[in-house]
Amino acid sequence: MPKWAAEARKKHLKLTGEKVNVRIARGAEDRKDFMSYILDNKTESLNNTELVIMASSFIVAGSGTAAGGMSGITFLLCQNPDKYRKLCDEIRSTFARQEDITIQGTSHCEYLKAVIDEGMRMYPPTPSTLPRWVPKGGQEIDGKYVPGGIAHARSFIPERWLESAKDTEFAHDDKAAIQPFSYGPRSCIGENMAYAEMRIVLAKLLLNFDFEMLPEQDEWWVKQGTYLVWEKLPLLVKLHTRI
Repeated sequence: MPKWAAEARKKHLKLTGEKVNVRIARGAEDRKDFMSYILDNKTESLNNTELVIMASSFIVAGSGTAAGGMSGITFLLCQNPDKYRKLCDEIRSTFARQEDITIQGTSHCEYLKAVIDEGMRMYPPTPSTLPRWVPKGGQEIDGKYVPGGIAHARSFIPERWLESAKDTEFAHDDKAAIQPFSYGPRSCIGENMAYAEMRIVLAKLLLNFDFEMLPEQDEWWVKQGTYLVWEKLPLLVKLHTRI
């Protein structure tokens, strides 16, 4: 491990340990959060080291995926102004005040959810999961026919996720194959939280601001490397307060 990475890990665990100790001191009844349920579990209690490692996993996994997803979605919206305007219209006609933007409230915003789903399809938080491409007309593989997957796969089209898409060319898109948080019993435990976080952040951002990407950011996506996660570059966006 490079020296800088080891130092960063050490600093992160130290800060996490301090935060965990403060939360333990406040007790399980202080407020309802992840730690309150864990601290209140009398049958399978965790020691301090286990609590710190668990909290570290929450911080690293939760913040990186949601922040990465938001970066990709912001870039794609800026590159597709018609989709950006459509999303703004939905958010601004649904919510009058920032206080109205909640997990439950945003769950009814169909186009917002479609934008996030399409963003996760094109810019998944962990892109190194051995993707496969099937030819447009499908292909027989090991004696079994595998149909073509997604119509206009390289285009950002949130409409493919809407209920109305069942009567369009997107009706046969294999959306079940798109699993940005993995699938099955070992899938990401924080998936629902990440989606809720992205809905709320994006809704609050668009309710309060108009934004535009600086011209030199047009190649932001293609300049990034990928290993387990994206090597994210700074995404420079200009925000304008709505009047």
